[in-house]
Amino acid sequence: MGKTKYFFRIALVLLILSPLLLVAPGFTNAEAFADQAFANIWQKTDQAIANGSLKASWIWGPEPRLNRYEAYKDSPGGQRLVSYFDKSRMEINNPNGDRNSIWFVTNGLLCRELVSGQMALGDYTTEAKAPAAVPVGGDLDSPYGPTYATFNSIASLNNDHRAGNKNGYVTDFIDRQGAISKNTVYPQRASYAFYENNLGHNIPDVFYNWMAGLKGRGIDWQYVIGLPITEPYWAKFKIAGVEREVLVQLFERRALTFNPANDPVWQVEMGNIGIHYMAWRNSVTPITTTPVAAPTTTPPKSTTPSTTPPTTAAPTPIPTNGLDTEEQAFLGTINQYRAANGKGALSVNQKLTAASRWMSGDMGAKNYFSHTDSLGRDPFKRMNDFGYTYHAAAENIAAGYETAQDVFTGWKNSPGHNTNMLGNYTEIGIGRVYTASSLYKWYWTTDFGTP
Repeated sequence: MGKTKYFFRIALVLLILSPLLLVAPGFTNAEAFADQAFANIWQKTDQAIANGSLKASWIWGPEPRLNRYEAYKDSPGGQRLVSYFDKSRMEINNPNGDRNSIWFVTNGLLCRELVSGQMALGDYTTEAKAPAAVPVGGDLDSPYGPTYATFNSIASLNNDHRAGNKNGYVTDFIDRQGAISKNTVYPQRASYAFYENNLGHNIPDVFYNWMAGLKGRGIDWQYVIGLPITEPYWAKFKIAGVEREVLVQLFERRALTFNPANDPVWQVEMGNIGIHYMAWRNSVTPITTTPVAAPTTTPPKSTTPSTTPPTTAAPTPIPTNGLDTEEQAFLGTINQYRAANGKGALSVNQKLTAASRWMSGDMGAKNYFSHTDSLGRDPFKRMNDFGYTYHAAAENIAAGYETAQDVFTGWKNSPGHNTNMLGNYTEIGIGRVYTASSLYKWYWTTDFGTP
């Protein structure tokens, strides 16, 4: 009998500050997207990067991070559909508009909003917030490097702060306080190449050549990043824990960086403005992300499971025996639900519970939300590594739910998760972990199996 494997590409998340949200992390097919129009754009720009056939920096990111409706005065019903990615977000302001138009899906003037502190609530309606005190590049905890707020007084937010047409090398250096000097360690690494007259700013060759590369792939760079709102500056950031000097320039929609220390293919990248904006809009701590030059490859599925879990796996010690009160409540609830639908009760398997608890702990400790864990394993490789052999297996994950009843209701209302809960499995592992420093705090994983 062959092995059957299921884990669903919808993952349910509930934020206290927002209505019910559907998230689809870790996958590349259109079912993971909130609207087919979102999927079409992603497939044109990032599909080849995801499958490894193109070596290039992400335009949006490997997957949608969060799909939701947000208040927008000029959209039907006062709500618009948005989908957050690492590098930006997609939005549909008018679902009745022309789906063939490039502007049916827009990605917002996110950088302008973060710099100005004016959060868009309609075409001409904004809400005043503090400009975002988040580094525009590098690690979120970088103690140096300009933030969006740094550029508030020098960015072209009202057709002001225009620069003249420049030539020669880019040698201006900016610190977190906004002081500009000539302290760059790369005095001859980038040259002024193009003057954008609309807002009056110079674009360096390293960015302009990258834009030309986008055009060669059929991608409109102005649609993706907008017009420049600042001059290019060298700045120091902490990147993956190491101090680096990079060139940075802010555009209406994105922030571009050029890191000479990277492989040439990935020297030009966009900051994680989608994550920054999502957190700023909701007044929460941004998700900590580690910049990646290319998508990682999931290791082949193991056919010979280990007899014990990997000793390097758990970020913190997590008990592997017994269920806490809410986990026990979930077990009772799901078994009652299965009985009402003619399905047999699930028994707790300690190996599956160990895998589930580790996964929930890993998501919280590393601040991510995906079926692929921080070691690059899918659920089935992870179950194998925790010593569980199966003929059929499945996994549900959730974040933001504290109680068993809430997470059960969320999964019950999601067709893919509900199918797993009523699947022909005999065993279950349940892992609920709280991580105070994480974005969603509570993380749930349920692994289902039939040995």
